[in-house]
Amino acid sequence: MKKIIFASLFILLVSNIIAQDVWDFSGINDFELYYRKMTTEYQEKYGDDYKINLAHKFQFQTFYKALQMGISFNSYMPKYNQYSSTATELYAEDHDLYFKEYYAKVETDNFLTRIGTFEAVIGSGMVLNGYYDEDFEIDSSFMGLYYAGFYGKFQPKIFAGFMEKDELNYQDENEKDIVGAIDIEYDIFENFGLATAFVLHNINQKLEDDVDNDYLKKVIYNGRIHFSSDILEFSGEYAHSEEDNDENLKGDALYANLISYLGKFTFVAAYKDYKNFNSKLSDLPTVNHSEEPLLDSHELGLDEKGIMGEIKFIPNYENEFTINYAEGWSEDKTIRQSDLYAEYKREFEFITIKTEYLHLEKWEEDKYWKKDIEPILSLDFSIFELPVALKAEYQIVEESIGQSSDTHYEPKLQADIAFSKLSLSAIAETQKGDSFEANDEDIWLGFEISVNILTNTELRLFAGQEKAGKVCRNGVCKIQPEFDGVRLEISTTF
Repeated sequence: MKKIIFASLFILLVSNIIAQDVWDFSGINDFELYYRKMTTEYQEKYGDDYKINLAHKFQFQTFYKALQMGISFNSYMPKYNQYSSTATELYAEDHDLYFKEYYAKVETDNFLTRIGTFEAVIGSGMVLNGYYDEDFEIDSSFMGLYYAGFYGKFQPKIFAGFMEKDELNYQDENEKDIVGAIDIEYDIFENFGLATAFVLHNINQKLEDDVDNDYLKKVIYNGRIHFSSDILEFSGEYAHSEEDNDENLKGDALYANLISYLGKFTFVAAYKDYKNFNSKLSDLPTVNHSEEPLLDSHELGLDEKGIMGEIKFIPNYENEFTINYAEGWSEDKTIRQSDLYAEYKREFEFITIKTEYLHLEKWEEDKYWKKDIEPILSLDFSIFELPVALKAEYQIVEESIGQSSDTHYEPKLQADIAFSKLSLSAIAETQKGDSFEANDEDIWLGFEISVNILTNTELRLFAGQEKAGKVCRNGVCKIQPEFDGVRLEISTTF
């Protein structure tokens, strides 16, 4: 109720503000509806074959000279969790309303300060990357105070705030972690600079039987270097972490990246070395094309090293070649990964052809081995001046666990065509052979239509099935369950 009252007062205040000519404003208003077939367990418990989920998402910003204020909130009846387990589905709240963002910000040529919710990053994100990703359901953003200065060669950054607890330790939604950080960058020369950062992370460890809050103190020290020229870019950083001065909980992380431009060639090289450096604050570079961890069961940053190299060759406007290869391994070499990606793109007068090849292997000595191979062909052309895109994929998955092994194939075809205000898309996918996510001969068909019903309003309607599968971003992988039903999205910008 308090949130609803606060939102009403804020909207009333904003309405009075925008009535004045000196204020500008913008926003997004989204509506989503899901009508989907439920899992067998859900059907047995409630007797419902299908379920409706509704979502309303509102975002608003108003501007006056250097001042900006914003608010956004989401309302669910109930929330549709695209990565949810059956247990989450069974006990989901019927109604949920929460504020995702509320802030005031002042930005000038020399500084930026913000109070309320904010995102922040230090360096590559290896030490700290606080952000909110609704699609992947990651929330490491902050609620507090943020300041960044821009004073020529000197760029300080100071912020502190509260952050959501790790899900594994989650007991009470009112209990938060506390984070504070200082980051200082100094450009010694125009193309050479140094930086250092200090981060304090008070991790809320409150247990059900505790009377008082119990925080685990974690500190992170960071140093960075960067250099750039017409033919070379280099960045490197090192970080060290400690938890309550416990020798067994110390962690280290080293990451370096080199890019070289030589004529029509671009060369990229990267290196990583992480040891016991895993926390919710960190967004560690995976140093591979697939953005997957060494193993799905191996936590990113716990124990791994790796290298990556990439060559891009663009001889002319019509051709483009890319090849990327990465190796990763644990310190004792019992866990290894190899990741190959190759791409060739050719632009003709009336058609663009792109071929891709992905080859990913993971193995743990005497326990596990998996190989994913996926060739992809994409075509972009026009029929009577209407843009058309075709994409064909053929994934081959081989997997061995102990003494058992299996192989399955996943062909997929997608076609898109666009008219002036209307876009149509069709996806067909099948599987040959059994797997954890699906069975032999299963077929998934999906159709989507997108249309601009007004100048600033887009409607998207999907009907059909989407295959279950693994989705990975920045070394974090989640299983997205199969979707079978109808999805409606209406988005308005103003």
